[in-house]
Amino acid sequence: ARASFVLISVVGALMTIYLSFRGQDRALALVPSWLLFLVWIFGTSVAITGQLSGDIAVAGIISGMVLIVLLLGFTVTQYAFHAFEPMSGGLPGQLQQRSQAIEGAKASVFEWNARRDEISVSEDVEVDLRLQPGSLNCRVDDWLTFLHPADQERFRMQLWSLQEQNGGDFNLDFRLRRSDSSYLWYELRAHSAPSNQYRSLKCVGLMRDITESKRAHERLLHDAVYDSLTGLPNRELMLDRISASLTRAAEEGTYRPTILYIDIDRFREVNANFGLVVGDSMLLTVARRLARHLTPLDTIARVGGDQFAILLVTETEPRQIAMLAERVRRSLRSPMKFNDKEVVLTSSLGIAVYDGSQANQADLLREAEIAMYAAKRMGSDRVEIFKPEMRHEKDDRHAIEADLQRAIERRQIRVYYQPIIDLIEESVVGFEAVMYWEHPQFGLMSLEDFSKIAERSGALPSLVNLILDQATRQIALWRKKFPKRENPLFVSVNISSNQVFRHELVQEIRMILRRDAIPKGTLKLEIPESLILENPEQAVEILDWLKGAGASLTLDKFGSGFSSFNYLSRLPFDAVKVDKSYIQNISQNEANAILVKSIVAMMQGLDKRLIADGIELV
Repeated sequence: ARASFVLISVVGALMTIYLSFRGQDRALALVPSWLLFLVWIFGTSVAITGQLSGDIAVAGIISGMVLIVLLLGFTVTQYAFHAFEPMSGGLPGQLQQRSQAIEGAKASVFEWNARRDEISVSEDVEVDLRLQPGSLNCRVDDWLTFLHPADQERFRMQLWSLQEQNGGDFNLDFRLRRSDSSYLWYELRAHSAPSNQYRSLKCVGLMRDITESKRAHERLLHDAVYDSLTGLPNRELMLDRISASLTRAAEEGTYRPTILYIDIDRFREVNANFGLVVGDSMLLTVARRLARHLTPLDTIARVGGDQFAILLVTETEPRQIAMLAERVRRSLRSPMKFNDKEVVLTSSLGIAVYDGSQANQADLLREAEIAMYAAKRMGSDRVEIFKPEMRHEKDDRHAIEADLQRAIERRQIRVYYQPIIDLIEESVVGFEAVMYWEHPQFGLMSLEDFSKIAERSGALPSLVNLILDQATRQIALWRKKFPKRENPLFVSVNISSNQVFRHELVQEIRMILRRDAIPKGTLKLEIPESLILENPEQAVEILDWLKGAGASLTLDKFGSGFSSFNYLSRLPFDAVKVDKSYIQNISQNEANAILVKSIVAMMQGLDKRLIADGIELV
């Protein structure tokens, strides 16, 4: 008996240690292992003391053997269900993983039974469509009523194809109607295994909601051919529609499409004076006004920043086309009201009519553009019809850009000086530098006339350097001529482009000031308010650098846009120039008089000089 207890104790101790320290079986073996541990303690004590009665010995041996058998049964069961699961395939585990994968992919189960001619889907589809439970578990004809009319026939043909081919794949994108009559896009990927009887076919697959991806794809396609601001077709779509109209013209013979090319005159000044927000609003207004003159078959497109094109396919009479162009021109002249101000836009229109000589759609559009530039050269607010002799002028823009570059190199750009008068002292205190180009063909052109050409050709930085160079040389000349003048004459230079935000400009100004050794503050840079408000944080940094270089700063066209008084106190301007729209007719406009008085009082409080633009001496 003692030997038996010792044997049971040793076996129980070893199995207790083994099962208690196994990772995945520790919880399951907790109870029998601790029972064996008690038997082991009891057997050890008996073995040591040597005192044991017959009844106790028999009961102890039997109980120990029973516990060992139970423990062996637990171990075998655990090993069968856990150790061999990866090797045996684990069908329940795979089904659970597939179910989790379907839920993670937000897919729903689809089933079609050919024998019963029924379709059934998961309940979550009905929840997404806000339908009653069981609505989509019905016969095929009833199920098709929930599809978009354009998708019903395609869906039915797919089912017939499965029956004819005795199985196969079912891949289709379609729309299902919601309870509010809107539609959701679904992607169905299913498969039908071959069957001996085609009526016993079953098709099982997954449906997935792809509405968001479809909408994103549609937005990308829309943005590729439509203007993001106005929603009108862009140049690419316009060329495509012109191409279609030319194909029709070649087939019919009597069909003659016409292009109207429209450019808003001096629109860059509108953006500079009123800001980009007002400029975009004006473009939207222009697009609406142009669309009023068209029929549903005609096309209007935005082909440039401030340029529009109209394709006329319903009007072929020259007289009617000319009358339409005149109506378009007059409609754009109607005043637009923004912030209690009226803005009048003018436009230059070019007309080109298809006559069979154009090789492609780009040539017809280019002819209309050439006619538009001819109208712009002859003065704003004009309409010109393309003539064959204008074809040699199609590269005029490049010729003008080349002329401008040569004029800069040969110093043919003239700088004139407009006096700035102190009304209190009644004396001239400085001058504003104004740049003109004496073009041999077009005559005297102001910077506003050729600024677009300069910006497009990259010549604007050279023009800025040129006017700064001549202005500082003139300041140095006046200083030598009037050495005893208490307050040296200054020169203001208007920088109305983003050139002011070039870091190179700061270095160039420093070099110019050091070269001519002019007094600090005699070179004043006029910077428009709208340009500053486009990026106020960067403007503060750049303006501090410019002022540190020795230039004086003037805030130009103050009040022409959305003025920010918060930044006015932070920006390092020495003077503020009130826009001339407040000054002109101030005696007849009481509101402008009140505003000007308020601005004067505010500038006095901020210790800044005030300059009024537009005062005419009689």
